Amino acid sequence: MIHMTSVIMQSYNYNGFIVRKNSIQQTLEESRKSGSDLERAAVLQNVIDFNTSLANKQYNNSNWFFGTYIDDRIDSVKPIK
Repeated sequence: MIHMTSVIMQSYNYNGFIVRKNSIQQTLEESRKSGSDLERAAVLQNVIDFNTSLANKQYNNSNWFFGTYIDDRIDSVKPIK
């Protein structure tokens, strides 16, 4: 039962992470088209935070202990550029 709950939470967290990535990418593209420098700087801070979080999740997924709590699909996610 505990393992099943862990698997469900992994999938939920992964999907939320992908939604967050897509929203940051869309905001970044819009700010590049018509945003001010201040707006772009704020969005870039979100990009940095996301990429740092992604790197941490990918590192923890490669760890034998923490990897059981992270969805393996996280390894296929690319950072935002």
